[in-house]
Amino acid sequence: MISIRLWLLHGVLGVLLLWSVLDWLVPLDNDIELVKPTYDAYQPANLVRVRPRALITQSGDYKRAVKKGKAIICGFGDPSKMPAAKFTKVSDLKDWGWDSTEMAAADVTGTLKNFVRALKQKQLPTTSPSVKGVSWRHVRHTTHDNVFYPATGGRYDILFEPDNGLIVPASSYGPSWYLSHKAGPSANLPPNTPLPKVSVWSDVSFLTWLQGTNDQNRQNLHYVVNINCINQTSIDVVSAALKRDGVKNGIPPKWPGHTFAQLRPGPFTRNDAYAAVLGTPNILGSGWLVLQHQQQLGKKRVGGITVWDSSGNQNNDGLFQLSVMVEVIPITCADQGKDDGCQLS
Repeated sequence: MISIRLWLLHGVLGVLLLWSVLDWLVPLDNDIELVKPTYDAYQPANLVRVRPRALITQSGDYKRAVKKGKAIICGFGDPSKMPAAKFTKVSDLKDWGWDSTEMAAADVTGTLKNFVRALKQKQLPTTSPSVKGVSWRHVRHTTHDNVFYPATGGRYDILFEPDNGLIVPASSYGPSWYLSHKAGPSANLPPNTPLPKVSVWSDVSFLTWLQGTNDQNRQNLHYVVNINCINQTSIDVVSAALKRDGVKNGIPPKWPGHTFAQLRPGPFTRNDAYAAVLGTPNILGSGWLVLQHQQQLGKKRVGGITVWDSSGNQNNDGLFQLSVMVEVIPITCADQGKDDGCQLS
């Protein structure tokens, strides 16, 4: 009898030890530190199906995504304590070497053709001229404070529709992507080349929205729809988050997909899937876009995040084409409470 009790006690202690290790692997909210937007979303123009890597190779990426996502969530509790956006004039893009062209109507409509069902269900437009597109290219050298910033070739194609509140990152290869991949004008640049200060997707997209809206519809943003996401880290983390949220195979279903409900983290929160998805390279920019521009976009936060396989080729081969719809909703009094474990003060 004593040996049985000792065996049971050993088992309980083992479970407690495992739980403490898991708790350490995913940092609690008082371990959250601000992470500045240093990402580049990465979407091609055509549909590409990608396989998530094995969980053992995801774990580090997953923990980092949770931490980044929770930092954004906590930021919505008190946006005034987050760093304000530095670039709030459309002319900032020109000043930092970006030139733009209007996308052809056929290109805009063609980009959205595989997502018509999802957009229409949300009563969002799917064709030009309702949806407009701007293509930005980082093609000019600039000098600021005696520092030379060479043209990198960075490219952002951004679709938007102000009346219904839609932004679509159609194609995003930022300056850091070009530099790290030695692509285009960045082919012969050294790795330590200074990047333009206007560089990340959230800054370029906000300034595009600012340029294409007016005082009446500027605060009308409701959805950011990321299409054709093939960033491997995003694929891995979303797949792991789906498993943690009850989708056993880690493959997003076809539309209407799987929605991760908004979550305010607390010290006893164990379902970190929402924070992880928000912290992925493709989705983090949406959080920064809304969080850093409260004055211009209104008191908003990220709401539900819906992921789905937009390829139409669900044949159980482990491959999927990730698309993501991020809802933008008003901040409520509950979001600004001090009882969510964020310890913002």
